[in-house]
Amino acid sequence: MVELHRCVDVFAAVGARYLTLHPDRQAAMHDRRFFIDRNLATLRELMPYAESHGVGLMLENFPGDFSTAAQLGYDGTSTLEVSTPDSHHLAYSRDLLQRVWAGARGAGGE
Repeated sequence: MVELHRCVDVFAAVGARYLTLHPDRQAAMHDRRFFIDRNLATLRELMPYAESHGVGLMLENFPGDFSTAAQLGYDGTSTLEVSTPDSHHLAYSRDLLQRVWAGARGAGGE
């Protein structure tokens, strides 16, 4: 945790607003649930420290792990990151998100 605190300190010092974390997906002799729980525990522990320094945490998602709302303990917020100068790609991304969101609402989501 000391290393993560130092990362937050450096990000805060240079004025970065967000720190992206890449979860650990390897835990010798432990099952998948173990490393998911450990990563979530680390996030819960680090979040107050980061918030107190004005740094938000973002989690890189991976197919199969840390990629669903249930796995991440969804808190009702969403962030969409699309980085491209291509206006067609941006419009496609927007339209795709709207279709997915509408489908989620139709399936009982909020």
